[in-house]
Amino acid sequence: MSRTLRRAAAQTGSEEEPMEYRSRNDLADIAQVMPPAKLQMTRTERLLQWAAALDRMAGQPIQALFRLEFLDPRSRSSVRDDNSPISVAWKDPMLQAEGLGGDTVGDAQSFFELTDDQLHYLLCDCHFHGTMTASMVAARLRNMAQHYPSMC
Repeated sequence: MSRTLRRAAAQTGSEEEPMEYRSRNDLADIAQVMPPAKLQMTRTERLLQWAAALDRMAGQPIQALFRLEFLDPRSRSSVRDDNSPISVAWKDPMLQAEGLGGDTVGDAQSFFELTDDQLHYLLCDCHFHGTMTASMVAARLRNMAQHYPSMC
């Protein structure tokens, strides 16, 4: 035990060694590292959490996705944008903890259980003449959560 750690232990009256920081890689050498448990939000809760993440952007413009309806399913699933509603969801720690795997259309469609029509309504540029804002998408998500609590 280092001199600093011994001094800290002596000041607290503890005879135990203080906890030592170890990286995940270091721990993997001595123990089985398990991923965090899933919290198991319902679809409605996931949609509302996404809306809350967008609400925190206070109406800032975000990027609609271009002409989703004209892409074949494989191409559409890999579409992404750094400033899209999906990228906002991806940055939310709760949604990541629930299992959102990335910021592509495919990740969002699977995780939020969205039909092709719902995905198109939420994210495609043809529904947002002019500027898409985070608040606009958040309102659509809340409406969807209320009226379509399960996948249609």
